[in-house]
Amino acid sequence: YSISINYCIKRLNTGGEPYIREAFELYGAGLEQGVLLKDGYLSHIAFKNMVSLGIHLKRFETVRDLLDRGSILLHPKYQPAYLPYNEAQYSFAIQEYDRAIDCLHQVVYDDLFMEIGARLLLAKIYTAQSHDQLLESHLHSFTQFIRRKASLSAGHKARFLATIRFTQKVTQAYTKAQKQGLRETIEATAALPEKRWLLEQLD
Repeated sequence: YSISINYCIKRLNTGGEPYIREAFELYGAGLEQGVLLKDGYLSHIAFKNMVSLGIHLKRFETVRDLLDRGSILLHPKYQPAYLPYNEAQYSFAIQEYDRAIDCLHQVVYDDLFMEIGARLLLAKIYTAQSHDQLLESHLHSFTQFIRRKASLSAGHKARFLATIRFTQKVTQAYTKAQKQGLRETIEATAALPEKRWLLEQLD
């Protein structure tokens, strides 16, 4: 199961969309059979991946069940970060934006990329709610946050800063020509976090 899942994840990271469902089904089967549990707990990374994949597939009932079992599946030391963080992702997916924000405020961050993920999610929430001033302020502080993080590689910084820049442009694109030009640029940009979401905003 682990080898198969890792293969699917690698293919997903290079644009292998058909492997999303395959990875999700493998996670689910491995969890139910208990083979993915170690000392009775599911890996916090596997938990996060399952939530993300399930949301992508719109398997909301399965994701809800997984979140409800989180206090049993996750080791206690990971619960303060991974339960509210993934609850926020789920709440955003079902358009409960205020609840998503409340959940983000509860997260105890122990991982830089999770904190970046939370900031990206907040940008998406402000966009969905058309909070233009909040979004602008948030993106400004987000930019400074990324630039100050010495532990981030130059490549990671470039990708996240590009996502912030495109978010600003997408929310300010009004004409058909502006949107088409942005679409072409975003589609041509490799390894862009939230590329799918950015393209959806242009629709």
